[in-house]
Amino acid sequence: MTEYELHELQMLRWEQISTQYDLVLTLITIYLTMIFAFLAAAHFTGRDMSRFQAGIFSSVFTIAALFTMYQLIGLFVGMSFWGEQLAQGYFFMAESLNKPELSELGQKVQEDSTIGWEEVFIAIIGLLGILVSLLFIWSVRHPKTK
Repeated sequence: MTEYELHELQMLRWEQISTQYDLVLTLITIYLTMIFAFLAAAHFTGRDMSRFQAGIFSSVFTIAALFTMYQLIGLFVGMSFWGEQLAQGYFFMAESLNKPELSELGQKVQEDSTIGWEEVFIAIIGLLGILVSLLFIWSVRHPKTK
């Protein structure tokens, strides 16, 4: 491969990571929209729902929210994969083009592309958001008697 082709391949890998990052932001937006819509509907109509309606409503919400979280985690894994591919590309370029500074860049990209505490934190907060939302509808449907 020529130097130009190697740089172009790296740019394609960066583009793949950027696209997946955009999808992460979109999924977080969709997730927050689902949470807000569920909480608003539970607040305004939760008491008036039958047990069956509340069950269906909660089940659909839970499935949709868990599927969104599943997709989000999948994107985190995909971003880690493409980051590793990018790092390996820099290692190959450093060796084949005799540019050791690219190896240092590859090392930095490799460190940054591993799944870290941030991704785990986002996943845990997302799952807690689902649980708290379900607890909220339960509290609306079972108010404390005075």
